[in-house]
Formats: sequence, C-alpha cells, structure tokens
Amino acid sequence: MRCCDALIRCVPDARFASWYLRDAPNLAAYVAGSAAQAGSALEIVGLRLPATSAPPSKPRAFDIDAPELAHWQADARSAHISHLVVIELTGHTGQAGGLLALGLSKTRFIAEGGMISLLAFARLAEAHMDYGVADTRLRDARNQDSLTKLLNRRGFLEIAEREHARATETRDPYSIVLFDVDQLKQINNEHGYETGDALLKVLGARIGQLLPPQSVLARWSGEEFIGLLPGVQESEAALMAEHVQNVIHKEPFLTLLAGSVGISAGVASFPDRPAIAATISAANIQLGQAADDRRKRRHIHLSAPTDGDLHLIAQVRAALASGRVRAAYQPIVDLTTGRVVAEEALARLVSQDGKTEIAAGRFIEIVTRFDLVHEIDAAVMRETLRHCATQVLAGGSQLHFVNMSAAFLRHPDLIEEIFILIQKQCYACGHDAAAPKPLVIEITEREFLQDTATALAVLQPLLDFGLRIAIDDFGSGYSSFRYLVDLPVDFVKLDGELVRKIASDRKARIVVQSMQRLAHDLGLITVAEYVENELARTILRDMGVQWGQGYLFGKPKREAATMAVS
Repeated sequence: MRCCDALIRCVPDARFASWYLRDAPNLAAYVAGSAAQAGSALEIVGLRLPATSAPPSKPRAFDIDAPELAHWQADARSAHISHLVVIELTGHTGQAGGLLALGLSKTRFIAEGGMISLLAFARLAEAHMDYGVADTRLRDARNQDSLTKLLNRRGFLEIAEREHARATETRDPYSIVLFDVDQLKQINNEHGYETGDALLKVLGARIGQLLPPQSVLARWSGEEFIGLLPGVQESEAALMAEHVQNVIHKEPFLTLLAGSVGISAGVASFPDRPAIAATISAANIQLGQAADDRRKRRHIHLSAPTDGDLHLIAQVRAALASGRVRAAYQPIVDLTTGRVVAEEALARLVSQDGKTEIAAGRFIEIVTRFDLVHEIDAAVMRETLRHCATQVLAGGSQLHFVNMSAAFLRHPDLIEEIFILIQKQCYACGHDAAAPKPLVIEITEREFLQDTATALAVLQPLLDFGLRIAIDDFGSGYSSFRYLVDLPVDFVKLDGELVRKIASDRKARIVVQSMQRLAHDLGLITVAEYVENELARTILRDMGVQWGQGYLFGKPKREAATMAVS
C-alpha cells in the first residue's frame, strides 16, 4: 500500500498504482491515484507469469492496445491511460510478494529512464518485505509456542493485559481457565517425549475447538494450557471447563494411549479479582485443588503404566463402546441352610467372539487409575437391573448385590440414569414404591469415600426407594468402620483375605469373630467372602456368620445362580 502511494506521488504521469497479492484473487488488493476506479477494474490474469517462472529482473510495459488488456481498454481510455507497467515482487525469503501495476497517461516516464528507477524502487520494496517477514517471524518466535503453535506465556499475557484494561474500563467480565494434562510425566517416561509432544499438539487443537470463538488459548507451561474467555462470568466458565473435560475424557487421543487422557481445570474471573495476575493466580489455586482431587479419586501411583496396562485400557474402552462389559453372577448362600439367598454381579470383559472373558480383578485397579471405573459400574448396573427384573418376574426372591464405586457417586448424570432405570424395572415387576427392593449397593474400599455426608445425600433417593447398602471388604481398612457410623448399612461383607486364613490362623479367627459380634450388635447381616472349603464354612457358621460367598458355592457365571447348595 505504501508502495502504491509513493508511486502516485513520485511519477508525474501516474494515473493509478495497484497492488495484487500473490496467490490471491484476480482483483487488486489496493489501488491509489486519480484513476483508481479504472485501476480497480483491471484483471491481471493474463499479466501474471506462471507460478514456476522466476520473477523478471525488469518491469514489463504494455500498450493499451495489447491483447492482454482487451477486457480493460474501454476503462483505460475513459481514464486517459495509455500504458500499463507491471513488475512482480518477491522477497528473498519467498514468503511475501505480489504484482505491482502502474497506469500511465503518457510514455514520458518510460522514455526517460523511468523503468530503471522503477526497478530500483521494486528492489527496495522487496527488501522492506523481507524485513517485514523477518519481524513477523521474530514476533511469532517471541509470542508463539513452537510445539503447539499456540500463543506462549508472553504472547498470552500481552493479550490478557489488553483485555484486562478494556474490561476495567467497561466493567465487562472475563474468565481465566487453566487446564492441566493428567499423567503427562508418566506418558513421557514410558513412551518417550515424542508421544507426549504429539498428545500436547492434539489436545491444544481440540481444547481450542471446544472453547468459544472469541477465546484466546495458549500453552502456559509444559503440561498446562490457559484460556482467556472475554465476556464470560465464572459460573459460565466453569461449565465450559467441565464440558471440555468431559469431551477430552471421552474422545480417543492417540491410539497408543487408548484414549485414556484426562485434564484438570481451574477457573477464576474478573471483576472478582483486581488484576490479571491475581485472576491467573486464583485459577491456578483452583487447578491445584482439582488436580489433587483427581489424583485421590483415581488412586494414581508414582509408577508409570506399562504397555500391558495401556493395552488393557484399550480393551476396556473397546468393550465399553461395543457393550462387551458384562456381569457374571456369583451365588451367596445361607451358611446354615445352603440356600442361595443372593448373588453378586461382577464385571467381566467379554471377547468379541464371546468365548473368553477377563475377570474384574485383572483390570479394576487400572481402570480406577485411569478414571474409567464409573463407566464399568454403570455398564454392570444396567445389565444387573435387567437381570434382576427377569428373576423377579420368574418368581425369584433372591437379592442382587452390585458394586458402586466412589467415582460413580461423583457422576450425578449416571446416578440419575440408574435411578430412573431402577424405578422403571421395579414398577414393571409390580414392586410397591415403599417396599424394600431386591437390589443391594456394595460400597467398595478401592476408593475411600472421604465425604460420607455428600455420598449419603447422593444415595438417599435410592435408599428412600428401598435399596440397601452393603460394605465390601469389611476389615481391610479403617474406613469401613466409619461407613458403619455414617451410612445406613444393612450388610457387611467380611474381607476375603481374612476369611481365607481362619482355618489356619488363630489371629484371623479372633478378628473375624470380633467383626461378626460388632455386626450382630448393630443388627447387620454378615457375608463371608472367599469361602473355599467346608472347614471354613463350618467355622464361619459356628461364629454366627449368616451368609457366605466363594468358590465352595460356585464361581461367577454369566447366567443366574439359582440352584441350592447343600
């Protein structure tokens, strides 16, 4: 644009000067001069050199009657233009260039050596284009993250400070969202930094797509992204951050990682904080708390996942997507009568051909670590509810125990879905709304319920509808005793590792006996797990333990357990 303006000032016979961008549409990007209207009508398709040609070292001059200008002759003559001079410009970097056109009313400029001056002018313009490209690259290098091509911290802060100044004047809100990629260090250690870098690239691009169009996203640190959301209040920003987390968790990122990618988020807003630094600091505090909560929930260890772990996670995800997470039912019997009184639904991964299955013990720890256990719980619950309804309609009266992890309780959408399904199945079976239902929720100790009051509030609608609670692995940790105090428990399942030792270990018998007495005093039914032989069964029965579960009575099967066990 400055070149065109300069030519109009310096060339007396110039009627217009126009600039055409390289690889741009045929019409001028900019036109200057008294005959700018005529210049705007010029199409240069016939004047451009082929893309494979090197730019000429000299300008080219065309008489108005040249065949290349046939489409433009009327416009040129009406504007008193007799000749057209064009020169293609390109910098040494090859990153900028275009075509400069000069419309002349007389040939004096051409005849008096103007073409040499124009050539010198063109070389000067090319040098300035190179400077511009270099300056842009330096600016990008200063403000752009080289890996993700997002803004870096410096570039983000420049924009954020401007937005803060604007918001301070207008009192409009804005929010800061910080995202942290979970387990990136473990991924780098196990699979190399190339894999971690590839993950950061795709995550950065996907987060940018999920945030509002007016947002600014940057890479804040090695494993953190930061977003600026103009005009967005904190409550709305929190919902956006949660949406991003949910989408990232569900979508597969890199086949190697089996899609098991999670992110934590922290949110803070202006005008709740006085400065951009304070807003970012508040978001960072929230992020730290959120990341810590996720680590506690997911039971993350310091050891990195193995290739076998990641392969297993891939199998789990594929099974969840194709409905191959199934329930296997293990009988629970009355130790006195041998009658099957209940069954426990245990998760199984079934192969695509349906011939083989993987027991929960082989994958439950890793899916808990990778934040998938709530999806396993939901899949087993759905099937168990259908199975329970079938049993009830066939005249069955046994109870159905199903595991519910602490992670499941933190997903209100799944709680609501299961509750609605329970209501439908119970009404279809003719159960009275207030009557006890044949479904028992097992609270496991894989993840300790730190806030039992909140857990009870979540469970209360299910309990009010007639479901009951069992404490699993009772005696394996101190938390189960707290559950007895804080939750309306009906059943206690004695830790199987203790039960296995009662025939040979006097201390184990004393501990189991004390737990049985405690349960009796509280009016609870005790269920011994891992009952594997008749001697253990006899000892447990004599202690007063009411029910038993283990290989002595039957292995978990994908069909119902209905036969009495003598």
